[in-house]
Formats: sequence, C-alpha cells, structure tokens
Amino acid sequence: MKDYIIVTDSTIDLTDEMAKELGILVLPMTFTIDGKEYKNYLDGREIGLKEFYQKMINGSTPKTAQLNVNYIMEYLKPVFDKNLDVLYISFSSGLSGSFNAVRLASEQLMLDYPDAKIEIVDSRSASVGQTLIALKIKELKEQGLAFEEVKTKVERFRDGMQTKFVLESLENLRKNGRLTNIAAMLCNVLNIRPVMGATPEGQITKLDQARGMNKALLR
Repeated sequence: MKDYIIVTDSTIDLTDEMAKELGILVLPMTFTIDGKEYKNYLDGREIGLKEFYQKMINGSTPKTAQLNVNYIMEYLKPVFDKNLDVLYISFSSGLSGSFNAVRLASEQLMLDYPDAKIEIVDSRSASVGQTLIALKIKELKEQGLAFEEVKTKVERFRDGMQTKFVLESLENLRKNGRLTNIAAMLCNVLNIRPVMGATPEGQITKLDQARGMNKALLR
C-alpha cells in the first residue's frame, strides 16, 4: 500500500513546529493588509502573528484571497514526484472557493499522475476545527487504516463535530457590513458578545449572545 501525506492550507491552527512534527504539508494562503500582499507561512517569514494582530488592533482590515489552481498544483507536484498520495483537508467550502480550486487542481494533476490518488476532505470549518480533523487523520493513519477508510471515518468524525466561538470585538463585523454601525454601537454600549458557530454546511452564523465575555463563554 502506497504511503500518503496530509496536506492542508494555513487556515489550520498549527504552529510551524507542530505541522513539521505531525508531517503535515501546509499551503500558505494569501492576504492583503495595508496595501501589501503577504503569504501566511506558519513560520511567519513574511509577517508574524504579533505584527499582524497589532495591525488589526490599530484599525487595519486584512482581505483574504482563495487558493488558485496553479498555486495548488505547484505545491502538490513535488509530493506526487515522491510517489506519495494526498489526503487534503480544505478550508470550509461554505466560507471560501478554495475547496473547489483544490478539486479542479486535483483533476488536472491526475492527468499527469494517473497512478496517484488525491482525496479531499471539506473541513466545513477552519482554525481549531480544521486542526482536530488533521489530528484525527493522523491518529487513523497510525492505526494502519487504508487510505479510503481513513477518509470515510474522518468525514463521519467531522459531521459529529461542533465549532463555536465568541467574538471579543465586533469591529470586523461592522467593517465588512455584517453589522450596521448602530447595531455595533448598541452591542458595545450594552457589552453584548455574540456566540458564533459553524452550520452543518460550513458557514458561520450567530448562535446566541450574552452580556459580557464570561457569560458568552458559558453559553
């Protein structure tokens, strides 16, 4: 049985050291902030997390770009050249067109590597949710399960997973138009914090709200 590698994109919540230790190949996604384009390498070679968050605190708004087909192919060709198959964990298809780009790239790659396999798992989440899926794949792989069986089991695991989080600031919701200026002002005055979560389709929605961060976290 051929060996395979876990591949994902940088919406996963891993440090560079953790990704290397787990043997996960991470494709850096691209974003623009303050008019400059960066690739989101986990090692922060183009911009570190501290600098990135400081820019946001100062009022800058990052704009992300989905992965494109040629970029994905560039990263995956060396993997197939090593005679490895690929199990790709994609950023939620409900939040980005990257999932479809990976699918199109895999179709192109199969023309050049007809003996190779690439399976794509739609994480229907990001960040920690995407990380949990990667860790589950690693666990199943170490148990010696076949390539196709791992995909089936991890998708079942994903379907039973719930992603929830609390927003400390409403500023980005206001800037991207998901919250009106008046609504954002009222929420801030009343100290209302929304509890957000992922739908089964992988989109982000408001689940609940509470006054104050502690109460929101308890919700």
